[in-house]
Amino acid sequence: MLFDGLYLFGSLFYHHFTRSIKRKPAKFLSLTGSSNF
Repeated sequence: MLFDGLYLFGSLFYHHFTRSIKRKPAKFLSLTGSSNF
């Protein structure tokens, strides 16, 4: 279903950013502030 696909994409997106947080914290914070993710 569409929701399952969005959940899978969201989890991959989240894990990708948890890794980049340690390298680019300022960019991550600006992205979360603008997208409310």
